[in-house]
Parts: sequence; structure tokens; C-alpha cells
Amino acid sequence: MATTRSPETNFNTVTSWLPLTTTFPYQSGCSSAIWARLGFIQSATSDAVAFDPGYGITVDPALMCMPSQVTLWWETETAPVLNGLTTRYSVGPIVCPGAFTTAGTSIVNEQSTQVACCPSGYKFRQMQEAGIVGECASSVSKGFVVTYVMEKVPGSINEGLTTTSTTMGNDYYVLGVPVNGFNFAGPTSVSSSASSISGPSVTATSTGISSPSPTRSSAAGNGGLSTGAKAGIGAGAAVAGIAFIMFAFLLFKYLRKRQRAEGNNNGGEKGPGDLMHELHDINRPHEMGSSGARPPELAG
Repeated sequence: MATTRSPETNFNTVTSWLPLTTTFPYQSGCSSAIWARLGFIQSATSDAVAFDPGYGITVDPALMCMPSQVTLWWETETAPVLNGLTTRYSVGPIVCPGAFTTAGTSIVNEQSTQVACCPSGYKFRQMQEAGIVGECASSVSKGFVVTYVMEKVPGSINEGLTTTSTTMGNDYYVLGVPVNGFNFAGPTSVSSSASSISGPSVTATSTGISSPSPTRSSAAGNGGLSTGAKAGIGAGAAVAGIAFIMFAFLLFKYLRKRQRAEGNNNGGEKGPGDLMHELHDINRPHEMGSSGARPPELAG
């Protein structure tokens, strides 16, 4: 297995690899360090999360539950655009941290395998992007008391934090931040035109549990589309707009040319009804002439 990976450039995005090649030791207290920024309510928008790097950033900087590579990957989706390129971070190669297990793998190609690590005792559901919770979950029974840290005024981190508890009224779950990354079978350096790293399926090593849709988690609570998603939508809209303008321009030139030619033959201009008839004729398929060469038939 390769131990380092050179940056890769795909579609104006540079993937910077963060190697995690040794087992990060488990620190006492991380399993019970629950971060519920907006409070813990049994809903998809107010989850309680363990092993969240946001806990170390916001609540207790002395409690290092995740290696620095994972914190950078989880909390920083993209870096500022430099020279027209956007930087994103991915962990690779990867060794699951202490108190984590390999929960799922996805073979990307002959050279790359995506790995999902969940906290021990947490069930794997499905692979998610960095900053999205819901990949790993642990069941809690009715009557179980969950203690967590939240903002005194939900949505306003500057108002301070408080520690509180919630008694489960029904069977529910606590989420755990995953550690996802890639392992490579090839050389340590790769071409800048390497293929995209996204696997179509995941092989899970543990069964999943039912829970609401995944939600985004961050120390500051930022939401919305990521920078990469916004850029992709903007680029797609721009291409579609240019294509529409080119089509309209060519259609306009064609109609003007045809109108002038027929006007000279008939000695007059066309009315709106004639123009609509021409548009209908443009979209009407034409049969191939009998004099045209037939394409060769496929060999039986």
C-alpha cells in the first residue's frame, strides 16, 4: 500500500491528500463527549453527535478525539480558489483510528479503495460526504439519559455553552462522526489527470439501522450548498445559457436568409402565419433520398 499520495487535479479541483498511516490512540472521555449544538430533540435537525471534531474546536480544545488530518477533512470542505483551482481535502492512505472499526469499503478502481470507519459499537448506514452526519449511528433505548453540550441560545455560539441531558421518550439513536478515506495499490505519485474518486457501491461489514436523513454538522453550524456544489450548478447554468443563445442566433440567421430568398421569388414579405409554418417545417424530419448510399450491414 502506498504511504503518500501526490495532489490530483480533476475539473479545476485539486484534491490534497492527508495521510493517516498510524492508529490514532483513543483518548479517555471521547465516547461520552456528545456535541448537540442546537440541542438534542428526536428529529433530523437536532442530533446528538459523538466524536465530532467540533467538540474539540468549540467545547474542550484539550480533548483530542480525532487526528488533525480528520479534523481538517471534516471541518474544511474547500480552501480558497487559487489560480482558478479549488482545493478539497481527502484522507488517504487511511488507517482507522483507535476505538474505530472498518465499517465499509468501496472498490473505486484497480488502484483505489474507499474505506469507511465508524466508532466501535456504531452501526454503518451509508457513505456520506465530509461534514454530513448520519453515516454511523448507535441505538439508545427508551428511558436512556443522554448528556451533551449545546449552545445556551441555539444558533448563537457567542452566547455561551451549557451541559444538559435528555431522557429518551422512545427508542432512538446517537450519531458518530465517521472517518472516511482511501487506500491505494499504485505508486506514491499519480498523474494530474487521474480519474475521479467516487465508488458506486459500498460493502458494509455491519448492518445498518433506520434513522432520519443525514444532516450537516460543523463547529460553526454553517449550512447550505458547498462551494463545489455551487460552482458546479453555476457552470452548468452558464453552459446551458450559451447553448441556448447560439441556437437562437443560428435559427434567426436561417429564417432571415430563407425569408429573403423566398421574398425575392414571390415579390412580397411573409406574415406571422407563414413564419410559424416555416418553424414547423424546420422541426419536421426529412426522409433520406433513394439515391443515397446505404450503410453497410453488420456481419451476421
